[in-house]
Amino acid sequence: MTALGALATAAPSALPALYARGAEALALLGGILVWGFALLWLALATALTARTIRAGLPFAPTWWSFVFPFGALVTATNSLAARTGSVLFVWPAVVFYVLLVLAWIVVAGGSLRHVAVTRTAPSAPRELSNSHG
Repeated sequence: MTALGALATAAPSALPALYARGAEALALLGGILVWGFALLWLALATALTARTIRAGLPFAPTWWSFVFPFGALVTATNSLAARTGSVLFVWPAVVFYVLLVLAWIVVAGGSLRHVAVTRTAPSAPRELSNSHG
């Protein structure tokens, strides 16, 4: 969605007017369509993650994998907000950005704790040899 918006923004200086308007329409319609699927993804991911957290989801560095797609949703929502000026996109863009910052803080904090615990944990004794003597 963000790429469609960027292409539509660049199109007037690179394409004839008719094609630039087509790029604008594609960015808007395609962006709204993909945004709807992204909201479905967000609802499913939130529900599954909340259920897993209640079941005792421990922190792992793979939590960063939550941050990237949510960041993409933030930039896409911002692109749609800028393109339309509609509060339907402006307010979600603001809310999603705040949530992204909070998620980043949580995951960064978990990562720092993980590194601190990993570095201070005593290492398991290593076997020096496997002699059969």
